[in-house]
Amino acid sequence: EAAGKPGKTLRNVITVTGGARAIQRVRLKVGDWMLTNEGTPVFAGAGSMPHSAASWIRFRPREFDVYPRQKKLVRVSIKIPEGTPPGTYLAALFFEPPATTEGAKPGAANIFIRGRIAFLIYVTVGNARPDGKILDVAWREMTKGKEPVIALKIRNDGDAHLRTNGTFSARSPSGKRYEGVLPALPILPGQTRWIPLEFAGEAPPAGSNIDITVHTDLGRGELKMELKLHGNKEG
Repeated sequence: EAAGKPGKTLRNVITVTGGARAIQRVRLKVGDWMLTNEGTPVFAGAGSMPHSAASWIRFRPREFDVYPRQKKLVRVSIKIPEGTPPGTYLAALFFEPPATTEGAKPGAANIFIRGRIAFLIYVTVGNARPDGKILDVAWREMTKGKEPVIALKIRNDGDAHLRTNGTFSARSPSGKRYEGVLPALPILPGQTRWIPLEFAGEAPPAGSNIDITVHTDLGRGELKMELKLHGNKEG
């Protein structure tokens, strides 16, 4: 996550550590990405998505070998063009093995599987800022097949991405108390996401009534909200 004014060049270093037992050849390339409302990143070719920062990215080396437990440094620079409007711009730096057809059999249906790591880049330009609002609270099934958890429905009306943060306390009708944190999850400009609360220790029974006090900063300073969750109903 980087921030700067138009015309400025931002620099950083990424450390790559060899985790395999053999020498690995790594090739780098840049692309675009976007986040769904469910929090899943979607990748595409460089320059194909709105608010792409892919053309701003320069890096070296472009390809290298990394030995077991060896550390390699990748130097990254981000040149923000003059006249860029305030906002959050996105790019992804992909670390992947070079394409190969080694072992392919002529005339056969050959399938090659290779993994890659996407290093996600957020660039906030100018005086852009997030503007988050808590719209709702509900018991939500965030993972299919898992028990519902308490989640906040948050919309970001700002022109910069929002990364949720903060703490909360909760109380059941019987007076039992709970507490925890809001996980640091991104919400892109114009996006609405359900953000699950993470309890420190025991959580209340799924579907129960609960009173919640949230302390957070959604881009406009510290905020305290009192929320009432009535069983499985939203609101």
